[in-house]
Amino acid sequence: MANIKQQKKRIITNNKRRLRNNDFKSSTKTYFKKLKNAKDFREASVYYSIVCKKLDKGLSKGIYVGNYVNRKKRNAAITLNNISIS
Repeated sequence: MANIKQQKKRIITNNKRRLRNNDFKSSTKTYFKKLKNAKDFREASVYYSIVCKKLDKGLSKGIYVGNYVNRKKRNAAITLNNISIS
C-alpha cells in the first residue's frame, strides 16, 4: 500500500482510467461481434464505420497500439467484404 499522499491519488486515478479503458475496449469488441453477425451489407457497413471510429479514437487516446488497430481494421474490412460477396 502506498504511504505518500500523491501515490494514493495516483492509485485512485489509475483505477478510474483502467475501468474506463476496459469499458471502451469491451464496447469496441461488442461492435466487432455485431459486425461479424450482421445479416446484410447495410447493417454491416454501419457497424464497420462504428468499429473503425472506435479503434481510431482508442488509438488517439493511447488505449490501443497502432499495429493492433491496423490488424483489427483489416479484419473488419475483410469481414465486410465477405458479407457483401455472399
